[in-house]
Amino acid sequence: NINLVANSNLTLFAGQQITNSIKQNQTDIEAAKFNVLATENNITLNVINLFINVVFAKEQLNIAENQLATTKEQLTVTTKLVDAGSLPLANKLDIQAQNATNELEVINASNNLRIAKLNLAQSMQIPFDNRLEVITPDLNPENYGLTQKVVDEIFEIALELMPEIKAAQLGIESAEFGVKIAKAGFLPTLGIGASAFSNYIDQFFMGERPDFSTQVRNNFSNSANFQLNIPILSNFRNRANVQRARLQKRLSEIQEEETRNQLRQDIESAYTNAYAARQSYQASQIRVSSLEEAFRIAQQRFDAGAINFADYQLAQNNYFNSQADLVTAKYTYIFRVKVLDFYLGNPLKL
Repeated sequence: NINLVANSNLTLFAGQQITNSIKQNQTDIEAAKFNVLATENNITLNVINLFINVVFAKEQLNIAENQLATTKEQLTVTTKLVDAGSLPLANKLDIQAQNATNELEVINASNNLRIAKLNLAQSMQIPFDNRLEVITPDLNPENYGLTQKVVDEIFEIALELMPEIKAAQLGIESAEFGVKIAKAGFLPTLGIGASAFSNYIDQFFMGERPDFSTQVRNNFSNSANFQLNIPILSNFRNRANVQRARLQKRLSEIQEEETRNQLRQDIESAYTNAYAARQSYQASQIRVSSLEEAFRIAQQRFDAGAINFADYQLAQNNYFNSQADLVTAKYTYIFRVKVLDFYLGNPLKL
C-alpha cells in the first residue's frame, strides 16, 4: 500500500509574535552595524596613534643622531688639542665615553623606530619590512587648534554621532520587542489548516488492477479546518518568559546608561588631557629655547677652556633631553586634539 498525505497550516493571529520577531531581528541587525562602525572607529584611532608613534620615533632618532654628530665634532676638536698638548688626555677620554653613550642612544632610537614600524604594519595587517617609510604630513602643532567647545557641548554632539550610543539605544528597542513577544504568549492563536489524502493498493479488483493515477484520483479526499489555541495553563512558562524579557530590557537600559557614562568620561579625559598637553608643549618650547642658548654659551666656554667637560656635558645633555621632551609633548598634543575632533565628528586626518 502507498499512502499520500499533504498538510498545510497558516497562522492567522498570534498576538503579533511573528511581526514583532521580524522587527526585533531587524533592530538587532541595525545594532550590529553600529557596533561594527564603533569597532572601525577604534581601529582608526589606534592606527593614527601608531602612525604618530612612527613619526615620533623618527624625530627621536634624528635628535639622537644630531647629539652624536655634535659629540663627534667636539671629540675631533678635543683630540687635536690633546695631541698638541693644550688639553690633558682626560678631556679626550671623557668625550670618547660620551661619544660611546651617544652611539648607544642612536642604536636604541633606531630600534624604537623599528618597533614602531612593526606595530603600525601589524595593526594594518601588512607584512613588516623595516624599509617601510611613512609620508610625514605637516605636523606643526600650530595647525592643530583646540576646540572652544566645553565638555557638555562635545558630549551632546557625540551622543548624536557615536555608533556605540546608537547600538545601545537599539538594544533597548530590541528588548522592548522581546517583551511584546513574551506577552503575546498569553493571547489565543488562530490558524487555518488544510490536508489532502489519497492512496494506492497493489491488488486486483474484479479481475483488474487499476493503474496508479486512477486509484490516486478515485481515492483522493481533502479537508480544511480552523485551529484556535487558548493558553489556559502553561506551567508558568509564559509568565517566566515575560519576566526574562523585562529583565533583558532593564539590562539593555543599564548598558545604554553605562555606555553614555563611559562616553562622557572618555570625553572629559580627552578634554583634560588635550589642554594639559598644550600647556606641556608650550612650556617645552620655552625650555628648549633657554637650554639651547645655555648649551651654545657652554660650548664656547668649553672651547676656551673656561669650564670643564662635566659642565659642558651637563649643558649638552640638558639641551638634547629638552628637545626629546618637546617632541614627546608635540605629538601627545596633536593626538589629544585629534581625539577631541573624533568626538566632534571631524575627519580623522592628520
